[in-house]
Amino acid sequence: MFIFKCLHGSSKHGFTGAADFLLRHADEELEHMHKNYLTMFAKTGATPLLGKIEAPRKEYASLKELFDVVFAHENTLLQKSTN
Repeated sequence: MFIFKCLHGSSKHGFTGAADFLLRHADEELEHMHKNYLTMFAKTGATPLLGKIEAPRKEYASLKELFDVVFAHENTLLQKSTN
């Protein structure tokens, strides 16, 4: 959902190239989820536990700020997945 909110913000302001990039990035993240997590849950019989997920911001001061936030979020996910 995070990427989709960023996608909406970038396309709304006319940054169609950024919107296209974020849409491809969202597709890639969904592919990772299916490949890694859903397969693991199916193989192990584990039940995922989800906590509260805060809604991302809707507005950013600039395109650079949006990508800085996306990059920081990606790094957070990477850290969580490698621990």
